[in-house]
Amino acid sequence: MNHTDDNLLLRKDAKDLTPQEKQRFVNAVLALKNRPSSYTIFNPFTNTTETPPNAYDYFVRLHQIAFAELDSSGQMADPMPPVHGGPPFLSWHREFVRRFEQELQLVDPGVAVPYWDPTSSDSTRAVFSDDFMGGSGEAQDNFFVRTGPFKAPDVSRRNQPTQQLNQQNVWTLSFNSPSQVNPNGQARFLQRTFGSRLDPLGRFTGTANLPTAADVEEALRQPTYDTFRPTLEATPHGRPHVWVGGAMGLATSPNDPVFMLHHANIDRLWDEWIERNQNNPNFR
Repeated sequence: MNHTDDNLLLRKDAKDLTPQEKQRFVNAVLALKNRPSSYTIFNPFTNTTETPPNAYDYFVRLHQIAFAELDSSGQMADPMPPVHGGPPFLSWHREFVRRFEQELQLVDPGVAVPYWDPTSSDSTRAVFSDDFMGGSGEAQDNFFVRTGPFKAPDVSRRNQPTQQLNQQNVWTLSFNSPSQVNPNGQARFLQRTFGSRLDPLGRFTGTANLPTAADVEEALRQPTYDTFRPTLEATPHGRPHVWVGGAMGLATSPNDPVFMLHHANIDRLWDEWIERNQNNPNFR
């Protein structure tokens, strides 16, 4: 899947994946829920080392901690670096997605993380097709995803133990943060609210939009990293998180596998900016 010369792998736009490539990626992602993590995590909130329950949830928990949520006293964890809203944003997430890709390749060496270009309707349709990332949720079922390989199980199976569900390739959540659709942070299954803004009671308050090609171009034309990074992080990065909604709007946003496709695209745009600007005298 996605091979180029010399055994390098190419990250393809999701719209260009074959059905077989989609299935191999999905299979590798599902397999991580049943594999031990290659890593442990140091938690500066508790000054302890954590062993995640599986290889996938390592990435969820690491991002949750690196999001620098407030500790019990309401203070920022110290000395947590600001991997969001600061200079490390792009480089930290580049390494994050690459480590995830390497974990997938322990399952299937031919798998690479594809990217979702949210400015392309073809790419968006391909990402959220029933044979790939699946669709949205509905209010009457707590916004649990209803289609695709990461959908919630039937109601009759929702009280089964997490490990048992994972062994059946049912997508479960081990770590979660409170949200409008999950106020106690205890939802066990993936939630999405495509294009909807919700109030704290989960009621519709307006629409959310994906970034446009003009939004991306505005970021790419910035002459320095210190202007490019916040411009890219604000709209091209932020809007897809809000548009997908549910899990994607949280510190635990890697609970939704589309997180990785989204950040593969952000990484691609960073590379494009470097290519455009590396000969610019202001490039730094």
